[in-house]
Amino acid sequence: RQRYVVQKKSKKLPGYVIYIALPQLIALSASHPNTETRKLIGDMLAMVTSEHPHQAMWSLAWLLQSNDEKRRDVAKAALKGATNKLKLNKKMPQEHVAKTVLVLKESERLFKHLKQLADLPVKEQKRHVTFKTWESRSGVKLTDFLPPIQAALSVNVARIMSAEERDRSTKGIAGDIFPLYVPRMQKFSSRVDVMPSKAK
Repeated sequence: RQRYVVQKKSKKLPGYVIYIALPQLIALSASHPNTETRKLIGDMLAMVTSEHPHQAMWSLAWLLQSNDEKRRDVAKAALKGATNKLKLNKKMPQEHVAKTVLVLKESERLFKHLKQLADLPVKEQKRHVTFKTWESRSGVKLTDFLPPIQAALSVNVARIMSAEERDRSTKGIAGDIFPLYVPRMQKFSSRVDVMPSKAK
């Protein structure tokens, strides 16, 4: 009964409402004991990622690189579901749909690249290391990704879109529930500076 109510209500909610609860949904997505509830959560993740792909993809990033196969599967299913929903969206310009689908696809490679950078072994006394820069395989640029910073990914909870703005949002025109102007990543340097540790 409760799952039915949640399922019914979630379909009527604007995507940004569910976006606010993404950390909690992701935490339950692979650990909830009930199979039907996990599926419902997966559907909600796909829905919010299709509506706010550039913001939501970063919440799925750590799941994609998880050592837990179930968590990786949740992220892959959410991205696949979001991609399918985008392709079926007739209100959004098809050119925008195609570009967004490519960004979602390339996001998996970008997340993997960033994890490899974080895991890069550094020899003692080294002050910098070199690392191969990320390159897209489909023409997607770094500037097509929002940077994973609070200023770019936070919802303005005091701001609620009107029906007209929600309609504009489904057509790929960003509403101002997210910041309109944020810095963009231009490129990664192949030189990575190493900050000296203060540990004794």
